This record gives sequence, C-alpha cells and structure tokens, in this order.
Amino acid sequence: MANEVIGVDVIVEIGSGATTAILGQRGAKLSVPREMIDLTVKTSWPWKTAKPGFISWSVDCDGLLMEKTSGAASIAQTLIDGTLVNVDVIVADSGEQFSGTAYLSNVEIDGPMDKEGTMSCKLDGTGALTPTSGA
Repeated sequence: MANEVIGVDVIVEIGSGATTAILGQRGAKLSVPREMIDLTVKTSWPWKTAKPGFISWSVDCDGLLMEKTSGAASIAQTLIDGTLVNVDVIVADSGEQFSGTAYLSNVEIDGPMDKEGTMSCKLDGTGALTPTSGA
C-alpha cells in the first residue's frame, strides 16, 4: 500500500557543484508547463487543434531567514552574478528526485514588524529536467 507524502518531505537543494538544502525552507513548488502549438483552422470549427511544443520548468521556494548564516546573501549574490546552479527537488522517502540546471530569476526578503522574517526565490530551469523514479 502506498503512503502519502507530506510537504515537509519535499526539499529543494541548489549548488554550483554538489547541492545542499536551502536553509529555513518552508515551501517548495516545482512547475513543468508545456506550450501547445495552436494548429486550429477554420475547417476544424468548433474544435481547436494543437500539438505539444516546448517544455520549461521552474522552482519556487520560500522559508525563514536564519541567523548567523549567509543563506539569503549567498542566494542573492548567485542571482546578481548570473551563476548557473544545479537544482535537485527531492521527495524524501519515495526516492523520487527531479534534477536540472537553473538560474535564479528572483529573490525576495520580507521583514514585517510583527511576523517572522522570510525569504523567497525563483529558479528558472535551462535545459532538461531529469526525473528519477523511486525504488
């Protein structure tokens, strides 16, 4: 019988070589959309027709700012430098993993007066995303 995976078991790791988990991580979202090429002509009325086109992928991640680390600054510097990073989205216990390379396209730091300090980032994949099935 299969067991459910809870969100806490989905971890985003990044790095220029080996990957390490983003500290303070709370949320992780992997998106893999595929463009559809519209091939609709008048004679296909009222139905649209299409074929699959390009695939892209991205990862959104958010979490808490952590004391005595360079996590947020390091991520921001990676964005500023335009450094290509390795990305792994790991589904713990299932053995499933999604791996590829990406550029950081957005980093946000939020420090409201009456709540926890948070950070979020977006990674835009370049090239293929490789899924690995669990055992």
